[in-house]
Amino acid sequence: MKRIIFIIIMLNSFFLFSQEQERIVSSLFSNAGGDFSWYFSKNYIEISTYSDDTGLKEEKFPYSYENKGPYYNLLIHKKDKIEEYVTLMAPHKEFFLAYTNNKISPIELGLFGKNSLLFFGKTKYSTKNYLTEGKIKYVPENLSNLSIGKPWVEGSDGSGIGDKIFISKSSPIKSIVISNGFVSYKVQTYYNNNRVKLLKICNINQRNESITVELPDNAIPFEIQIPFYTRDIELEILDVYKGEKYDDTCINFILCKSDY
Repeated sequence: MKRIIFIIIMLNSFFLFSQEQERIVSSLFSNAGGDFSWYFSKNYIEISTYSDDTGLKEEKFPYSYENKGPYYNLLIHKKDKIEEYVTLMAPHKEFFLAYTNNKISPIELGLFGKNSLLFFGKTKYSTKNYLTEGKIKYVPENLSNLSIGKPWVEGSDGSGIGDKIFISKSSPIKSIVISNGFVSYKVQTYYNNNRVKLLKICNINQRNESITVELPDNAIPFEIQIPFYTRDIELEILDVYKGEKYDDTCINFILCKSDY
């Protein structure tokens, strides 16, 4: 039985890995200023940079993806070295976050693709509690932060089941994109802490309108469509994937997407 379960897990991991590699092909991501971009062909990444001093510089390198469990590492194969990045790519190629050299912010503060403007707009996050460890506070505002190592962490006794997150946006929320867990350069940090498994999403203005969604156990941005019209939602944790070391439930980020 254990062997069968192991084979199923390996097949699922291979399927997700193949999907992620295939999904990135023919993708173009640029920084906010438009002077830095990555284009992914099937076998090569084309890196373009522009400055007033040097003009346009274009380079092409082989690349590969490495499955690290909760996320993928991008490996760019240069002549004298291999550059390695922790990566998180949004559904529909809307943004690509790459982290390297133990910096918490993504390179260029994030690279963006099509429809990324739909994430813009004033968004407010609040919770009734959050975890504090010494001078470190895992506040709800971290849910809008694309840095890694800065999740929101519930501060309840126990695993956080029943805890709620309240989100309000300046325009109607059509979907939310969640990156689950505590994401850092240390993969084990993700598995040491709880992650959200079952989530109830409710329209704060019409309490009878709600959906319940099971999240996958990884940090890859996962999109949930909101089937009702609202600017204000409540997210309630109904179940968690248990951490191997701690009983704290973590969410890397939650971004809200509108249709205008």
